[in-house]
Amino acid sequence: MYSMMEHPTPSCTCLECLSVKLPSPHSSVGLNGVMIVNREYQGATPYKNMKFSNLAREFIVNGKQIEGAMAHSKQYINSQKYISADGGFRRIVWIPKILKDEVGTLLNALARTAGIENFADMIADEREACTEGSVLEYMRKVNHPACRVAP
Repeated sequence: MYSMMEHPTPSCTCLECLSVKLPSPHSSVGLNGVMIVNREYQGATPYKNMKFSNLAREFIVNGKQIEGAMAHSKQYINSQKYISADGGFRRIVWIPKILKDEVGTLLNALARTAGIENFADMIADEREACTEGSVLEYMRKVNHPACRVAP
């Protein structure tokens, strides 16, 4: 198993989605999760209030490997192998609503095999949270599994 922290994959600018570890560097918020943002989402994310385009520029530079960030397809989100060395899908704490609507049913099916019901509803989106602090509040409110997964 490869960890996105220890063995980040090279990426290119043709990515569909970007997974980024939260909290951002130097944050005092005790998050233990990953946010996913897709190319279609144009709003700000909890990671330093950055948009997809800014995140892609910061993390995806000429195929460079960056700790805590990974480019991938939308389909990979629903894979048993999605960041498996980092806790897998249980670590997803924020996704834009447009992407959650697209992958939520399959993500719920994946979570159900692990005994977690309605997992997509436990993931914050821009309606519930736009900062790392508000993501953490939402996680606690819904008893998100990432609150129980070791970092």
